[in-house]
Amino acid sequence: MSTSTLVAPAPGAVQFHEPSPEEFNYRPMSMLAVLAFALSLLSLTTLALWFMLPLAVVSLVLAVVAVVRIRSARGEYSGMKLASSAVFLSVLAFAGGLGYQVYAYQTEVLEGYERVSFSRDISDKGLVTYEGNQLPHPDLITMEGKKIFLKGFMYPTGQVFGLKSFLLVKDSDQCCFGGEPKLVDMLGVYMKGANLADFYSGRVSVAGTFRINREYKGGKLEALFQLDGVEVKPSASDFDPVKPVDLTAERATFEAKMKEVAAEQEAAKLKAEPAASTPAAAERPASESKPAEMPQP
Repeated sequence: MSTSTLVAPAPGAVQFHEPSPEEFNYRPMSMLAVLAFALSLLSLTTLALWFMLPLAVVSLVLAVVAVVRIRSARGEYSGMKLASSAVFLSVLAFAGGLGYQVYAYQTEVLEGYERVSFSRDISDKGLVTYEGNQLPHPDLITMEGKKIFLKGFMYPTGQVFGLKSFLLVKDSDQCCFGGEPKLVDMLGVYMKGANLADFYSGRVSVAGTFRINREYKGGKLEALFQLDGVEVKPSASDFDPVKPVDLTAERATFEAKMKEVAAEQEAAKLKAEPAASTPAAAERPASESKPAEMPQP
């Protein structure tokens, strides 16, 4: 049996200790990796808010730069796992958010309805001047009776639930900051049947049949363009259609009808002209003839 003897150091002797590698393993954390990771977590909101997509791109760039710098530092900085996680989360946020928006855009339109841009297909066309009168653009006349799907903002009136009708405007500046919308920038929505709508402050999607108000009187907030609404819901996506609505067939039918009406009016005009220009037969009445003179006695 062996015994160990503890020997006390001599008084006043200087002791030296050689540290092991494990005792000094601390390396400063890369602040860029920390920032990238924090932004990547925030960018996950892209899955619900499409406008956060740029944040996912920024966090991805910062995360990649952090990975490159940590590797080039040859062990001087820590945070590789954090930076790698930021890369993964940023890619997930961007791909997931973009993919969801594409899916929502492709599936949000009701069957049988055609996607229309409020700004490009209605507001920008608006009214035209014809023979001194302002009339709806021919494309809007041809669109009457068409089932359309468009997006806009509900003009606040104070009522929140169970709306049977409301005013739809093309952008939030006109609905949320007290501005009165222009005639071509608003659409009167009248819910049909048992369908009702609840006020929503964000962008909404509306489906219905497009109409023109033939009894327009010019009242305040009176809509010239109307919609027989069947569905109102918060927009699943915030993107407008890439291409304008195709009204080729409707426009051709409308132009043919207008030509037919113009031809009928011209024929009626030509028929009425001869009767108005032919003078009446100038026959002298017998009463106006000079009587024969009596012979003098």
